[in-house]
Amino acid sequence: MRKSALILAAVLLACAVYAGAASITRTVTIPIQSTDWDRNLMFNQFDPMLGTLNSISFSLTGTLSGDVQVENRNATPATVSTTLQATLTLRRPDMSVLVVSIPSVVRQFNATAYDGNLDYGGTSGMTYPTTTTSHTETVSGLSSAADKALFQGTGVISLPCSAVGFAGGSGAANLALLFSADAGASATITYDYTPVPEPSSLLALITGLGGLAGVVRFRKR
Repeated sequence: MRKSALILAAVLLACAVYAGAASITRTVTIPIQSTDWDRNLMFNQFDPMLGTLNSISFSLTGTLSGDVQVENRNATPATVSTTLQATLTLRRPDMSVLVVSIPSVVRQFNATAYDGNLDYGGTSGMTYPTTTTSHTETVSGLSSAADKALFQGTGVISLPCSAVGFAGGSGAANLALLFSADAGASATITYDYTPVPEPSSLLALITGLGGLAGVVRFRKR
């Protein structure tokens, strides 16, 4: 019984040494700039010398900054809604989608009938202050053989990233609209892996197993 307990302890010791998990996180940022744009983000691949790659995760934070001006030119009052948004997409080199982030700003105001001045103000118009907003989307646990092969190596991988802007208004048939939209992105890749045991860990394992073996032999005598 005691021998079995010692063997079990040895197995648990081995598992403690080898079962440790680790992760590496890298982030690349694209400054805020006028949409629409296409850029390539360069990430270091996972070095297989570090251990066994288990999965890959991505996080994409899209940031939208813009101005909105609107004037109701109808002869009747209207509730005017405006939308400003950007669609940011991170892709694999083959252009298949990894993750999409869509930051947006939706506003609404009650405009009077056209006051005769195209000034985006008064009672029939509105000039909103510059607004900045962000939105984050993640995708986790990519572990297909194709993805593991794609993201492993000793070089870099180039991932296309794009930002497409959209602006619109509704609520009246006659609207004067002015928009400007800038967008930026921050993309993070995380490699989850099982590391190769360090020599010191292996030495601890060997020493521990050796000590247990000695105890077993002693008890046999």
